[in-house]
Amino acid sequence: MHHLISIISARCVNKRRLFYILLGLVLTVVVLYNRGNSPKPKRVSIYPFFVKPHFNENQWDQLPDLRKISWPKSPCASIPTGSRFGPYHVVRLPKPLDPVMSCGQRNVSKQLLKIFTNLMFANGFGDRFMLNGGTLVGSYQHHDLVPWDDDMDVLVDMTVRPQVLQLLRTLEPEFIINTNSQHDKFYTKIMNSSQLDLDLPLSRITSNFTWAWPYLDIGYFESNSTHFWDVSNIKKPDKILIKSLVFPLLFRPLGTDWYPTPFNALGYMTQIYGSKRGCAVFGYSHVLEGRQPRGRAYCWSLTRRYAFVKHLLARPNQYVLSEPQWRRQVTVGLEMLFYSTLYGPKILHTLPIPTVLDATSTNTQLFSYIYI
Repeated sequence: MHHLISIISARCVNKRRLFYILLGLVLTVVVLYNRGNSPKPKRVSIYPFFVKPHFNENQWDQLPDLRKISWPKSPCASIPTGSRFGPYHVVRLPKPLDPVMSCGQRNVSKQLLKIFTNLMFANGFGDRFMLNGGTLVGSYQHHDLVPWDDDMDVLVDMTVRPQVLQLLRTLEPEFIINTNSQHDKFYTKIMNSSQLDLDLPLSRITSNFTWAWPYLDIGYFESNSTHFWDVSNIKKPDKILIKSLVFPLLFRPLGTDWYPTPFNALGYMTQIYGSKRGCAVFGYSHVLEGRQPRGRAYCWSLTRRYAFVKHLLARPNQYVLSEPQWRRQVTVGLEMLFYSTLYGPKILHTLPIPTVLDATSTNTQLFSYIYI
């Protein structure tokens, strides 16, 4: 009897061993099959994102097509800011953090930037300017204009200022350039005073100064072999930047077009504007060229009203940078434009964009908290 029990027990043990051996073989086959059939990560090349001087030197067709992705409805003021009804009644400015520009004013602002950009690339100056100020913040935070911003900002290499001004003057009288010591303003021909209640794609006189609004605010930078600075910040040592923070310039989205921006856009904005959190209006109106009410809010509280960009790092099995020599500095970031809803985030589009590794700690947050 004991001998029979021993035989049965041995057979059970052998069957159990055989079961685990077979199970191990099956799992091994499954793992190897899945490993062999798992989708390979998509490769993103950094080279199309590098800004080259001339239009035809850039690999525009290798960048994501911004016209084929979903975008939100533009947040516009209901009536043109700066409108006049009669000789004395001027419409009040919108409340802080409300849209400042009407749809027509947004369109003319983008038109000014696009015309300026085309002129720069057509003449070999495409890598001698970049988005700046609230326009750069808008690219990073909204993939478009900041809804409550009221001007467009670029920064241009001071060494090419004479040539740039000469090129801009060839566009007169349809477009006008107003020069100052450190900044120039580029705007359309001035709207007729009888049309100030209309939302036309033209600039209008809205302040006591000679220039019209909306305008493109053109600032200038200087640099040496190691450092970079906005000429208006020359007396502010904390705003003199390491040159590698800015160059080489990389393309970033602003609406349906790509524009030059600093190599480390987040690092640049953090050093220029500080690392304080929140969405804010600082109390200066470019419409009136004077004071306006301040406003501040947590950015997350605005995500049901405006689309914001969420910055994530792509998982290694999703995307990988094509060029190994750049992987110590750059990774692939996923920039997700979304609204908040009662049912969770509504994602409009997601763009894979090369991201400097120094910025990854902030890229994992909801979005950047930059003041304008």
